[in-house]
Amino acid sequence: MSACATRYRIRTMLEMDLPNPPNLQDIYATLRTIDNLPDNWDSYGAPAPNPLHTSMVWQLVMDVATRFINLVDHQISLPRHIAPYHGGIGLEWGMDPTPFRNALEVDYSGTNQWGYLRIATNPNGKRTYKESEDLNYEEILEVVTQYVKDQLDAH
Repeated sequence: MSACATRYRIRTMLEMDLPNPPNLQDIYATLRTIDNLPDNWDSYGAPAPNPLHTSMVWQLVMDVATRFINLVDHQISLPRHIAPYHGGIGLEWGMDPTPFRNALEVDYSGTNQWGYLRIATNPNGKRTYKESEDLNYEEILEVVTQYVKDQLDAH
């Protein structure tokens, strides 16, 4: 099962969707909930999440939010969904109410290994996908920052 499909199944099981618009307190509370999941929390043998992983994810959320703190509504820079998956944590940014029209999924699997999938749909309805794995923290921070800037420019 792909990481995306796994996150969807887990998101529906654990209801890790955040309020709209999300806020930092809810994101922090969600990450603490993830920290407290036991081994086999998904009934498929998943290990308990590593608190160091949730700390790294929290750092990413805070760094992105800080870059856009001067905006009147800086919640646009916050992820809409957070879900644990086998050995890691996934975040999803989505500024458009149409599912998967323009979205960014970011995965952290530990040891400074970040990955992402960016989905964009042009006005003609054609979807494009861009993905990468094995990024370091600075690289993933730049990917998320650019995504948020692009969404702000589009609105």
